[in-house]
Amino acid sequence: MKDTKWKIKEIDTSDWAKKFADLLVNNGNKTYFLQGKWGSGKTRYLQKTETLSKDTLKFIYLSLWHPKNEKSLAKQVFSKVNPILNFFKGLFTSALVGWMMFGSAWLTGIGIFNYVNFDAWFLLVTVITVIVTTLFNLSKNKLINVDTILMNLSLFKLRWPFYRKSRVLIIDDFDRLDEVTQKELYKLFNAIHEEGLKYPQKIIKWYDKKPKKLFRPIIFLCKKIVEFSENRKARIVFVGDWKNIVKVKHNYLEKIIDQTVSLPIILKPEFFGEEIMLIISENLKEEIDDKEIFKLFELENLTLRQANHFLSYVKNEFFRQEKIGRVQVNQQLFIIYLFLFHRNMYEILINNWQKIQKKKSIETLKAFEISSNDGQAQKEIKQYANIIFKEDEDSDNISFPEPFVSFPVNYFINDLTYTHSVRELNKVINNSKEIRQLAFGHDTDKASLIDELSLYSVSINNESYSNKLLIAAISAMHAEPRHKPNLLIQKIFLNYEVKLEKTELNTNYMKSPSERNKIVISKMSKAIIEMAKKTNNEASITELLYIYRSCLPIYGTVTNSFSNADRSIPGIQLNNINRYSLTRYYSKRADEIENQKNFGKKLYDAEALLVQLCFESPIPNISDEAYDNLNVPSIETKVKKIEQLADFEYVAFWDCYLGLVTQAKGEKSLNFEYKNEIYGAYVYNRYKQIKQTACSLLKSNKGSELEKMLNSREWFAFFLRIAAITHQYNVRNNFSQKVILNKLDQLLDSYKLMHLQDLLSQVKNDPDWVSLIK
Repeated sequence: MKDTKWKIKEIDTSDWAKKFADLLVNNGNKTYFLQGKWGSGKTRYLQKTETLSKDTLKFIYLSLWHPKNEKSLAKQVFSKVNPILNFFKGLFTSALVGWMMFGSAWLTGIGIFNYVNFDAWFLLVTVITVIVTTLFNLSKNKLINVDTILMNLSLFKLRWPFYRKSRVLIIDDFDRLDEVTQKELYKLFNAIHEEGLKYPQKIIKWYDKKPKKLFRPIIFLCKKIVEFSENRKARIVFVGDWKNIVKVKHNYLEKIIDQTVSLPIILKPEFFGEEIMLIISENLKEEIDDKEIFKLFELENLTLRQANHFLSYVKNEFFRQEKIGRVQVNQQLFIIYLFLFHRNMYEILINNWQKIQKKKSIETLKAFEISSNDGQAQKEIKQYANIIFKEDEDSDNISFPEPFVSFPVNYFINDLTYTHSVRELNKVINNSKEIRQLAFGHDTDKASLIDELSLYSVSINNESYSNKLLIAAISAMHAEPRHKPNLLIQKIFLNYEVKLEKTELNTNYMKSPSERNKIVISKMSKAIIEMAKKTNNEASITELLYIYRSCLPIYGTVTNSFSNADRSIPGIQLNNINRYSLTRYYSKRADEIENQKNFGKKLYDAEALLVQLCFESPIPNISDEAYDNLNVPSIETKVKKIEQLADFEYVAFWDCYLGLVTQAKGEKSLNFEYKNEIYGAYVYNRYKQIKQTACSLLKSNKGSELEKMLNSREWFAFFLRIAAITHQYNVRNNFSQKVILNKLDQLLDSYKLMHLQDLLSQVKNDPDWVSLIK
């Protein structure tokens, strides 16, 4: 990308420069001060003035502030006023030094070889060498003052009136010079403005003492010559920032300045601040909606050079550091602004980045607290920092890329970003195979990418992308029986639900919450069924119920409010799709499903019972008005149907209803008799038999000597998935065990593995593993 795209176009100051040129030409040998901050465009403005007055003015630029320039003032002035003479002076000096070295070598050679023939050449070399050496020593000992000679030559040229062009001596960056150099320049100024042509001046003074009519024409001519010579003397323009000069202890400049000239108003940030925004928007191909950062340029009266410097850093961070789509543009721009113009505040952010990331706020940093001692600009910067870096907890909108307070390291200058860009995430979403793989895999696999996609899925407002993500999530859930959703799947379904809720709240705000719940559930169910069809799958009502309870927070999310005593009071916040609304909406249809022929032998049949029982055992001695209003049947009335469930559904039912099946023995709601024993004990014993069958099968399998797998929930869940896929409803009988063993061997052969622990690692990242045993 060309640098010109990242620079503010040259501001045309021709009209102002022409007026300034006319002032220099017609206003005589005045002394001017061109006022402007460093980088405000003073030099470019003078160059424009020089171009417009090239036929009448000769500009001589004198830059004395460079730290590496150790030449005396006289030599620097001479080199600029008399560039041609200075060139020959250097050439002559080099020749003399060379001749001196040659002469010394010649004389040394004569002495060594005892050559005594004093011919003319010997005499000439000897004389010149002696003269050069003497002159060099005299100038070194200041008996011959070379600086005085050079300064007089320079003054003569600056005061000489008969040049075709008037000289304009530009003393650049005067405010950056040390006080000693400034005093020397005052002397130079006085010398330039001394009386120019002495003889006409003497005639005029003599005539004033002895007035004679006879000499009036001569006196008139002398006065005209003097007036002409004064007007033709060099104009002097001091360039700098007056605010810096007035701080000097002995400031003589204000006594000699005839006129102060300000830069054109169009060089002020009010006129180019908006262009900064346009340049960034065009290059990033993104509209900048927050203009506060550009108002700071105006408030702090920053210059064109500072603006272009800012743009160069913006280019570096977004392109060379590849931060496009990885950071929020407005926040990155502000970080660059602090780095360039308020380095102390930037350093505070760097030194406290861990605290910021932990608190997700900069409020604890005292440096950003507004004080009564702060100036207007400082207050604005702090106020803007507290606004732009504040995470809006009350907002429903999730921002992506992650803000500064969530990931400060991404925003620091020249730091690498370790997150994926929006473009890269879009590429993943558009790759159906890759996004399906990520949705199916565990959270630990490619954890950072899954986290970023999870956050991104909440923030995007693109229907096409939302549908692609939903299809990937449904496909992953349908890939294997009772798939355990990862964080990405949960975020995708939750995001889809929240968007439906917002739409209903905005369009049907007059309806009751229960009516809105029905609408959201209906639309969500319809969307899942339609998206499943696009992947050639059928989503049953019971599978929908499993998706809802495993992928959505149907039990609510814990929130904290504060009492008058500032004590935290926990509460539960429910979305539209929650366990109460699902029970209310699906109970009737679930009752129909449980009365179908062969109920309990199909995958997800347990969900029909769970939704009628509101998914979990009621907590004793705890009042739950929403639960009581549903008239949930007792668990005792559903025992017959529960015991019809195949082993893989039986375990799923109790894992959900009790949390842990091992708690069945002591569960009060199961303290009733069934087949001559307490039902809680009966449930526990059946579960134990199923679990023991899985463990025994593991022991008998080749290469499965690792005892730690015996009680692995992951292995037990995998065992039940095999049973569900192969329709082995009672895994406790020998035939079912043989079928399951056969399928395990089949999978091991397909993946060319020897051990079951390796098989578990393989299938958890392969959404197509089920097809290998069907």
